[in-house]
Amino acid sequence: MRPALTEGADLPPEYRSVSIAAVVSTILALISPAALLHPALWLIPALAVLLGAVAWLGIKRSPGRVGRTAAVFGCVVGAFVVSAAVAERTVYRHCLAAECGQFGRQWFAYLADQSPHKAHALTLAPQYRPGLVRDEVVWEFYRAGPQWRRELDAYVKDRLVRALLALGRDAEVRYLGCEGFGPSGDHLAAYPLFAVTFGEGDRKKTFFVRMTLEKQTHGPQKGAWRLLRAEGGVRPADWADDA
Repeated sequence: MRPALTEGADLPPEYRSVSIAAVVSTILALISPAALLHPALWLIPALAVLLGAVAWLGIKRSPGRVGRTAAVFGCVVGAFVVSAAVAERTVYRHCLAAECGQFGRQWFAYLADQSPHKAHALTLAPQYRPGLVRDEVVWEFYRAGPQWRRELDAYVKDRLVRALLALGRDAEVRYLGCEGFGPSGDHLAAYPLFAVTFGEGDRKKTFFVRMTLEKQTHGPQKGAWRLLRAEGGVRPADWADDA
């Protein structure tokens, strides 16, 4: 026989369902720091925020459900990680753009100083590139390597190189920014854009130079840049015909 319930006896606790969305939101929030590794993983904290918000609203409408703390945790942590990932990516791209500008301006400066041998050295792979501080070291490098000297002789015949050598310090070079970045094997490719202005008064003219740069992301030369191509007479994608 089942014992009869007497007045004042403990009643069985009321069953309260757990919000599955809140649980999943918490799990995603815990693994969301992975979003700092790659933009494709930003979806993890974004889903944590979304599911946390859905869970919180569901619990608010159904007071019998539990998981409010988990929902708030998923929302807060997910939002924080998304913000941190976006900020980190923005700062990273800003630093890359600054590096591109500095490297590209150095190439223009070598040509303005009538030092095409140093400008050409920037096109060589970093592990083969000579030290560029002392002029005699660079010339010794080209004297000791006939193949490099042949490349240099062909380089100074390039139309853009000849034009910049002829302009010398009369050319005003402005860095307009980087048009994009992208992976290239074990390297990072970047495409900085420069404006070159020459002449005086109403006779001033401007042409654009787009570079293709490569930054090593692995190995002993990690972080080193290389100029793959400099193309003159290009038109920026957002340059209007009537500008």
